[in-house]
Amino acid sequence: MNDLRDRVNVSKVNKNKFAENLLKFLGRSGMSYTDLSIATGISYGAIAQYATGRHIPSATYVAIMAREMDTSIDEIMKGVID
Repeated sequence: MNDLRDRVNVSKVNKNKFAENLLKFLGRSGMSYTDLSIATGISYGAIAQYATGRHIPSATYVAIMAREMDTSIDEIMKGVID
C-alpha cells in the first residue's frame, strides 16, 4: 500500500478526525497506546502523534491498527478525507 500522503492531497486530510476515530476505536477495544504499539510494532511515539492529530499514518499502518482494534479501514478513516 502507498502512503496516504502519496494518494491524496494532504490539505484535504483531516488529522483531527483521524485522531478522534483512533481514540474511539482504542476505547472500544480496551487498548492503550502501549497495547496497540506492542500488538502492531508501531512505536508508542508514532501512535501518540496519530492520536493527537499531529500526523497521519501510512495506509499500511492504518490497516494494521484497524486489524488489531477489530475494526475496518473504512470505519477508522470515516470522515478523514474531505
